[in-house]
Amino acid sequence: MRKSNLIKGIVCGLMLTAVVGSSVFAGTFSDEIYGYNKANIRKEFYGSVGQYSAVGTQTSAYVLATNNTASSRLYKVQYGKYHNGMNQYIEYVTNSDVLDHYRTVTADGGRVYNDPFYSYLLVAYGYNSTAEATGQADYFRYYIEQYDG
Repeated sequence: MRKSNLIKGIVCGLMLTAVVGSSVFAGTFSDEIYGYNKANIRKEFYGSVGQYSAVGTQTSAYVLATNNTASSRLYKVQYGKYHNGMNQYIEYVTNSDVLDHYRTVTADGGRVYNDPFYSYLLVAYGYNSTAEATGQADYFRYYIEQYDG
């Protein structure tokens, strides 16, 4: 009887480790760039359930999430315009959708590439299934810092 409980305990522990491990080892990317006076910025990341792109041009910034798996999944994207002098976001756009294979979702807004008062946050999340409750598989964050002093 005690041996049976020990085996059940080991199996339970292994299952818990697998669940926690899948969250820890999911696709994660976080970085930032000094983008003042840089007109064209682009960063791509291939996660475990999607492809993610952050783009900054002279007049706009956006984040794009693409489902590159065979299953439908939930994706969320966020664009934030941060005022460096006021230390707060003055614009924040979020978008989410359940995407089929090779479909995309985006969040975008304006950008002034040579204005040191604004910086831009571009974030995307990919989930294990069509519901947020199934857990996050990918996290992508890219920050375009334009503070000049």
